[in-house]
Amino acid sequence: MKNNCFFYLILLVFLFHLNDKVNANSIEQIQIFENDSKKLIGKSVYYLEDKKNIYSIDEVIASNLFIQSDKNIPNFGVTQSSYWIRFTISNNTNKELFMELAQPIMDEIEFYNFIDSTNMYEIKNAGEIYPFSKREFNFTNYVFNLNIRKGETKTYYVKIKSTEQIQAPIYIGSLLNIAESSNTFLFYSALFLGIMTVMILYNFFIYLTTKDKSYIFYVLYISTLMFTQLCPKGITFQYFWPNLPWLAVHSMFILPSLVGIFGIFFFIAINTST
Repeated sequence: MKNNCFFYLILLVFLFHLNDKVNANSIEQIQIFENDSKKLIGKSVYYLEDKKNIYSIDEVIASNLFIQSDKNIPNFGVTQSSYWIRFTISNNTNKELFMELAQPIMDEIEFYNFIDSTNMYEIKNAGEIYPFSKREFNFTNYVFNLNIRKGETKTYYVKIKSTEQIQAPIYIGSLLNIAESSNTFLFYSALFLGIMTVMILYNFFIYLTTKDKSYIFYVLYISTLMFTQLCPKGITFQYFWPNLPWLAVHSMFILPSLVGIFGIFFFIAINTST
């Protein structure tokens, strides 16, 4: 009797893990309808960690180690690993659909789009390691055309790697939806930039009239602080140094350091003048 109980217990555990594995390998289809606005798909994507950055796309497609995300915005932290993201879209609209990766400070992105029902795929590269002019669409975020027809269902793969914290807010929508949210964001960014610029020019004018060094350090402090706030949003790369990928990659480390340095110089200058 005890042996039978032990056998059934082992069988139950095996079936439980088998069920988990089947669920992990099944792919949830993300349904996109005509009236949908830009749709956040974080909980419907699957991810695979590539610790040594060695997996090929064929190995990734064949892998059964994908894990379904349980967050609206997957967060992989600061890591040297690459991450592969898989998702399946079912298009129930007459619109062209696009994927938006709303994380401007991403070093490397590879977007794999399969051509029709063949095993051939198109690879699009993006990220801060490339000049901004190489982007297909002129947005601070990364946008890719899904090339999916009405009634069609397709699976996509995205490989991401970054020296900063890796977050992957992924949206699906029309180009109009993406442009509208981008324009709203740019409006508020321009408002912030305008206010900060007025402060910088005002204090620089005071420096020119008084020759007090504390004001020039304050101007430098405000300027670097402004860039530090705009950098994670992708504004600095798009509008200030679009042809300097090296600076785009390292600016998140350089700018906060400069804020601290100029802040110290400003504090010293104030104490010296008094």
